[in-house]
Amino acid sequence: MKRVLVIGGNGFIGGNIVDYFLNRNCEIGVYDLKKGLKAGVTYFSGDIINDDRLEQIVAGYETIVYLISAIMPQKSMDEPLSSYLTDVPLMIRTLETAKESGVRRIVYASSGGTIYGDSEVANVEDKPLNPTNHYAICKLTCEKILFLYNDLFGMENVVLRIANPYGRGQRLESGVGAITTFTRHILADEKIDLYGDGRNIRDYIDVEEVARAFYLAVEWKFEKNIKPVFNVGSGKGLSLNDIIKLISEYLKVSPKISFLPQRKFDVRCNYLDMNKSKQYLGFCPNGIPEEGIKKYVQSLKAEYINK
Repeated sequence: MKRVLVIGGNGFIGGNIVDYFLNRNCEIGVYDLKKGLKAGVTYFSGDIINDDRLEQIVAGYETIVYLISAIMPQKSMDEPLSSYLTDVPLMIRTLETAKESGVRRIVYASSGGTIYGDSEVANVEDKPLNPTNHYAICKLTCEKILFLYNDLFGMENVVLRIANPYGRGQRLESGVGAITTFTRHILADEKIDLYGDGRNIRDYIDVEEVARAFYLAVEWKFEKNIKPVFNVGSGKGLSLNDIIKLISEYLKVSPKISFLPQRKFDVRCNYLDMNKSKQYLGFCPNGIPEEGIKKYVQSLKAEYINK
């Protein structure tokens, strides 16, 4: 039985990962700011930097899934210093604790949506990176620190660069996620604020697929000659205009859109090449992204009607 500690396991992605792993008979612990309520999960709450119990907690598990990010792209540009004073120290404390506790693998949630920068073709993992905001630079910094520990201390850390996730557990009122946010505005007959002309292209992936990718990364037989960084996306780019059209046609409601000036740190085109993930992790996205989005919008409509 795999023993996995999910750091940040109470969040949107974390909740789906915990469920997926539980269904595969893994022994799951969750470390977060607050304790959760899922049956069959051991919960720990605290502050990683100052928690004297961290080494004892980590020592009870074989693998860590690391999901926390203290700041988002927009906020990282508003408060750049906060980005570097939170995410990087948290990662180093976790790595040092894992190393001292004999935990060899951390599977890290990086950002496939921001770390590559702008590209007109699908992004492959070994291309030159050109992040355009502090959030993405912090993600890249954490990646490099993880690989440093692989090289120096024989760890087997794995990085997953995740596209834009949507799906079960992303609350309508959260204001997070383009698909969820656009659906809420359209259902409520509210205006959608779009920065730029709506032609910005992104890769969208169902969060249950993301959970499956983490499970495969935990199970992956580490190969030293393979750089352990893998994309997690659909492999297809859809523009914001495409997403709004898809949602509005399904709901049979005309959207109200306010076009605002393009933000300099927003990437114009970004979607992920999935060949390396398919070859080494065995991760092949299921289905057509448009169909998955329609199914999700259907669930959001039901939630909105019944709330």
